[in-house]
Amino acid sequence: MSAQKKIILPILLALFLICSLAMPTAASATYQVQAGDSLFLIAQRYGTTVGALQDANGIYGNIIYPGEVLALPTNTSRVHQVQWGETLWTIAAAYGTTVAAIQDANGFWGTEIYAGENLVIPGGTSLTRSTTPASPVNSYVPSEELDLLARMIQAEAEGEPYIGKVAVGAVILNRVRDPRFPNTISGVLFAPWEFEPVMNDRFWQVTPSQESYNAAQDAMAGWDPTDGAVFFYNPAQSTSYWIFTRPVINQIGRHLFAL
Repeated sequence: MSAQKKIILPILLALFLICSLAMPTAASATYQVQAGDSLFLIAQRYGTTVGALQDANGIYGNIIYPGEVLALPTNTSRVHQVQWGETLWTIAAAYGTTVAAIQDANGFWGTEIYAGENLVIPGGTSLTRSTTPASPVNSYVPSEELDLLARMIQAEAEGEPYIGKVAVGAVILNRVRDPRFPNTISGVLFAPWEFEPVMNDRFWQVTPSQESYNAAQDAMAGWDPTDGAVFFYNPAQSTSYWIFTRPVINQIGRHLFAL
């Protein structure tokens, strides 16, 4: 073999390896971009994410052109159409994923979703409608009880993050389960000297937001961010010496949660 060939062959091999590494990731299908398409809309349609489309096609921006052929990445994502009354947490629980993963896959940070909206569900299992989060209060709660729970969440946790709203609802529902307290939501809320918003009438003055209703539903579905607390209080505002004697097990937002 000539010296020239000995030099050229390694160069060709190196170029081949570089091109192989630069190729987009494996995909099971392709899609030709239509007028009006965007990476987000295509990702929604095919149950994937913008990031996965970018990785599969070796692109970094969001600009695509009609006629362009995109590789569709192979993944286990699905698209779920939101039904009335669903929340991110109940959807995540049904698919075996997390709220944060759904938020990341759909490119948003909040918790508000709307009936009819399509959500990309990353990974997880197939939807099982019988999948139920642990320890719901019971199979049916009258609408007036839900309204009372949402009203208390609004009164006690209006300025708290969403998980803090769910946590307040969970404390009330933990009391419903605990034999030391009344066994209904209304019984717990209206027990003498228990909740300041009831005593100062703020409870009846607030209007529950949709987020408070969602938090009430998530709490009733079994989400308990407090890990079993039956008391909560804001240490910067509480004037009860007794509440400071309770063992604190969690802090969410400005509230401490105790046993």
